[in-house]
Amino acid sequence: MGLDPLRHSLGALWEHLPERPSLMPTAKLPVYLIHHGPDAEDYAFVFDFEDFVARSRDGVFVRPALHLHAGRDDFDRTCFAGYFRDCFAREFEAMRAALATKGDAPGWFSRTQGAVGKLGLAAGSLGLVVLWLALCTGRLLVPRMPRPRLMRGRSEAARLENDIADLRGSVDNALGRITIELHPEFQVHAIAKGGPGDPDALDHSVWPLPSSIRAYLAGIPRP
Repeated sequence: MGLDPLRHSLGALWEHLPERPSLMPTAKLPVYLIHHGPDAEDYAFVFDFEDFVARSRDGVFVRPALHLHAGRDDFDRTCFAGYFRDCFAREFEAMRAALATKGDAPGWFSRTQGAVGKLGLAAGSLGLVVLWLALCTGRLLVPRMPRPRLMRGRSEAARLENDIADLRGSVDNALGRITIELHPEFQVHAIAKGGPGDPDALDHSVWPLPSSIRAYLAGIPRP
């Protein structure tokens, strides 16, 4: 596949982004994990990109600050990591595509999407990078470390594929350790669906859920 020097690493994708994620301005990205039944693994995600998009409209890259809300946390974290990553990439790409269709996509969306196309990466790769930024704690975007000896003779395409695999692994590891806030409204919903919990022990002093999320919960049939 003859990739030139500007295209053989994820650096070509990240050259438009700051080197220190900890110094980026942040934008809140609420994520709601909603259980649909009594099983701990029966859930779906609702992503709210509104504030993230609003802060991005001036073309400056902003780092999303993840806020995860759920009604229970007794699910398998390994499965959660993979499912969350895939859902995030799909929802992020749908959001980016919708902005591009309207003709007002933030500048950094356009720049990084162009790099994605040149590298021949899947559309969801941009979402994967943004998700990694949301989970970073000040580390450099591209680790400056020598390649293992077994990688030195491989093609540039294979090295790029390996970089993406490394990135996916680090995202999954971080998601496996992420803290999820148990919101009382989600807890009441999860209990109503047959999940464990004690309604009398819930803290109802937290800020209420957005009306759109309440409407979503109200539309889920009860068992």
